[in-house]
Amino acid sequence: MLNDVWRTIGKEVGFFYEANFEDVPSSPGVYAWFYPLRVLSREPEALQRVVEEVQALLNYDSGVRGPPSKEAILEFSWWNYSILAGRRPNILQLPDTLQQAWNAIVKNEEQFSEFQRTLLRASIFMPPLYVGKTDNLNTRCQQHLRGGAGQNDFHDRFENNAHQLGLRLRSVRQLVFSCVRTGPPVEQRLSQPATRVHELVERVMNGICAPPYGKR
Repeated sequence: MLNDVWRTIGKEVGFFYEANFEDVPSSPGVYAWFYPLRVLSREPEALQRVVEEVQALLNYDSGVRGPPSKEAILEFSWWNYSILAGRRPNILQLPDTLQQAWNAIVKNEEQFSEFQRTLLRASIFMPPLYVGKTDNLNTRCQQHLRGGAGQNDFHDRFENNAHQLGLRLRSVRQLVFSCVRTGPPVEQRLSQPATRVHELVERVMNGICAPPYGKR
């Protein structure tokens, strides 16, 4: 049955970070990069700053290499109207009850640690920064980590914007790499015909996720 995929999801989906990028499988598949949600400060405004940072990171369009905006001319009989529209982040406002909860959590070492871990795990709920497909997930991961020597690729788009925004995490190596295998490892594919499953899945996922650092 189709729903049986959830019984073995852990075998087909992987999450990797700077300590184990070398363990990414050498298999065809689709992948995504996520920004890890790390809260290190216990200051009253710490959560607002994290949300503001991530919203600024996501407020990007690869076509304009910055925040998405567009000017349009509306033509009428005697006048033309020029309209400029853009997208801006919405600052997080915690109600008093949740601000009080935060103040209590930061004073309790165990609760603060659990909050940090839970929020970091929740990074996978984030919109992906980039979605791609490849015949070899391990090779593609390493390519993104190294960058394309000045080419207009995900590595350069992300790192250039992260530096411009002054983010705490500015390197692709500090991101989370998630992947879904769509076939056996490279060394086992010699006797099996290649498929285009990963190509089709990537196109569908890009259409749904609209990753800001991907190119249409």
